[in-house]
Amino acid sequence: MKIYNKIKYGMVVQTATLHHMPSGRWAFATSLFGEKPYEINMNMPIFDTENEATGWIDKQAEWKADEAIPA
Repeated sequence: MKIYNKIKYGMVVQTATLHHMPSGRWAFATSLFGEKPYEINMNMPIFDTENEATGWIDKQAEWKADEAIPA
């Protein structure tokens, strides 16, 4: 699972992970300051494929990919 960090003023203010929803679509779950729980963020787009979702977040200037960690 890849974690994305939202950086503001040189600090991590939010983290996001990609989740496959029961509907078959992909959405980001976010957490403030990287603390649990993660919740699906309906303010972010929902995607038909995993590639669309990762392509979108990779293009967002404030989101940076962190290390990959085991699920």
